[in-house]
Amino acid sequence: MQSGDETQLKSRFTEALKKQGQFVLLNTRREKLAHSPVRTIASAILRRIIYALVNLKILHDTIWAKAFWGEKILMPTRYAYPILEKGFFEGEEARLTAFILKTVKPGDVFIDGGAFVGWYTLIASKLVGSGGSVHSFEPTPRNFRILAENTKRLANVFINKEALWDKNEGVEFHDFGEKLDVSNTVLEDKTRVDYYDVLFTKNKEYKSIKTEAISLDSYCARLEIKPTFIKLDCEGAEYEIILGSKEILRYRPILAIEILRHSEQGGMRPRLIETMRQLSYSPYVINDDFGLKPLDPKLSREVLNAIFLPDSMKLSEFQPDKPSAE
Repeated sequence: MQSGDETQLKSRFTEALKKQGQFVLLNTRREKLAHSPVRTIASAILRRIIYALVNLKILHDTIWAKAFWGEKILMPTRYAYPILEKGFFEGEEARLTAFILKTVKPGDVFIDGGAFVGWYTLIASKLVGSGGSVHSFEPTPRNFRILAENTKRLANVFINKEALWDKNEGVEFHDFGEKLDVSNTVLEDKTRVDYYDVLFTKNKEYKSIKTEAISLDSYCARLEIKPTFIKLDCEGAEYEIILGSKEILRYRPILAIEILRHSEQGGMRPRLIETMRQLSYSPYVINDDFGLKPLDPKLSREVLNAIFLPDSMKLSEFQPDKPSAE
């Protein structure tokens, strides 16, 4: 597939989604059990088997898996099952994938904060084409190495080991080990870190890493770029990242920000939303039909990808796709 062929990319995702049905858009295990108990239990068993085989060193810790667009992506084996089975991630990630496919255009500048191994980086690279660019940030060393492997032939992708933060400085980065590294964060305040005891005090693989942090304002000024889409999945640090992005938000990019349920208890979710409102942005959620609706303040999900649109944009520009998953 040639870079920038967004029409073909969208059609392949639609085809992959239709094969799986509405099940893959469900967020919780309870919802999945109610919808398809046999499928849910079978998937859980297969995931546990994969975890066990990796722990026993029978399976390698990384594996190449074919994504929905037909190319292979290097993944940590523990997290590869959805890609191996379906070609894409489920739940909120499927919704965000669909929204990015619908929204990012050739020539855009895409920021991928908390890139992990590059799922959204790879998709965005194809969408923005040779006239655009993708700038990815991943401070976990082993994930950065995989990100580098996945993107090494992509001229429009720029990868960075720095953590995103509200200022440029050295920070303490918390690495919870291969089994729990989707929770890696620069936060230390236990009131803001979900499962603090599990991650910090009861985790033998935990280690602290000194790493450099940078604000998006500084990074974008240095490269003289104006982002059009910013995706942030930085395990609770999103509020500080926004504080370090106020200059570039004047260019009115669209933002996709992961909000963890724990942030409701710590008060960071309302603080983030209020800060974005002060910057003339409104929050939305992605429906199962991949249209947007205003974010209900009472909506509670373990993980929520909130979309923030500039108030100057009309919601009518983000109407549902038809047809969606059946």
